[in-house]
Amino acid sequence: MKVFKIVKIFLCVIGLIVIGKISWYLIYSATSVTCLETKSEDTFDFGKALAINDEYIAVGDPKANLVAIYSYDKSKNKWSRTREIYPPKNSLIDQVGYGFGNSLVFNQNQLIIGAYSQPKRSTFDDDVESKEYKLSQQYHGAVYSLLLDKKEQNFLQEIVLPDSFKLTGYSLAKFNSKIALGATTGTKPGEKLRKIFIINPTTLQVEKIIEPPSPERKFADFGLVMDGNDDFLLVGSRGLTKKGGALLIDKEGKIQEISSDVDLATPLSKAGSSVALADNFMAIGISSSWGDENTLLLKPSAKGWSLVDVIPLGGSLNISKSHLIVSSGKGHMMPTGLIYRTVHTLIELDENQAEIESKIHWKLGSDFQFEAKGLIYADQLLLSRRGRVILQSMKNLPSSYLINQTFCKEK
Repeated sequence: MKVFKIVKIFLCVIGLIVIGKISWYLIYSATSVTCLETKSEDTFDFGKALAINDEYIAVGDPKANLVAIYSYDKSKNKWSRTREIYPPKNSLIDQVGYGFGNSLVFNQNQLIIGAYSQPKRSTFDDDVESKEYKLSQQYHGAVYSLLLDKKEQNFLQEIVLPDSFKLTGYSLAKFNSKIALGATTGTKPGEKLRKIFIINPTTLQVEKIIEPPSPERKFADFGLVMDGNDDFLLVGSRGLTKKGGALLIDKEGKIQEISSDVDLATPLSKAGSSVALADNFMAIGISSSWGDENTLLLKPSAKGWSLVDVIPLGGSLNISKSHLIVSSGKGHMMPTGLIYRTVHTLIELDENQAEIESKIHWKLGSDFQFEAKGLIYADQLLLSRRGRVILQSMKNLPSSYLINQTFCKEK
């Protein structure tokens, strides 16, 4: 009888803990998570590119050929979808019908929009003789500036590059109060000459052109991924070293190769698949042909940059002074069965190590895998996955958090 009472008390305690935990998750979801409004024209690409400042959130949907703008109302403490931005009428991206909003970056309330389209897969329904089909079988790109505070709310200005550089829009970064963008003379990103253009955000003129450091070496992805701050631009590029690396460019254009002494699991691993830069840390993504992914975390030192930790995760990276978020669109098998979830992993950083603070899950059925993105802004996270975007507080964030499905419903 005494054993029965003990078991009963134990079960009651467990029940209270479970109820308390469920209640906490519901309260956290209701008070600390904002699910951004979507519309019928939005696609599963909604959220492929994200940008945020104090007044606006921009969400790119390249498949729908639009960028959605959300404005913050301080009096109501609320974000509202206020307009959609489309490519200029009759532009190549408008004619192709997709690619606008592939990359985004804010310069105060100036939004820089990258438009970039890859060749589309053919279907039996395609009219192979049509102009639209022929355009869709090529790469296209352009970059535009939009002043969100101006009366002409949707007036886009194209950033004009030298005639030979016709393909751009695949990567953007803010660097030294200027805009950095990658561009190539080839018909696709991985071929021919590629450079980085530094653009004056006021005049939209090219102020500086940054070339790969050595014409004898192959920098296959120079400018394909990059991140910047007030002092440096970090550029991912394959072909640097077998142990991982990237290129760090200062305001004068001086280029420094960043490498580490970490032996990768396979000689086919490539560094620079993703990069992120803060004042006190940098992160470099490494991926292999077998799908293995890691992230190198480095800090400034007397010798340049030294390795802090190797994080056994990879994906889209974003970094702040004290946190790194790694966003992966890959599915994960869960112990409860065939359930797949996209995970944003929030990692706390210090000078000696990186420690996982929270794993944020989206429930995902057994369908396609979708790219995930994450941004750290002040004490909030802007997260996307499979056509949904949320703004989530980092305060009191549980160590493992499943985004409430009744609060932010599936598409």
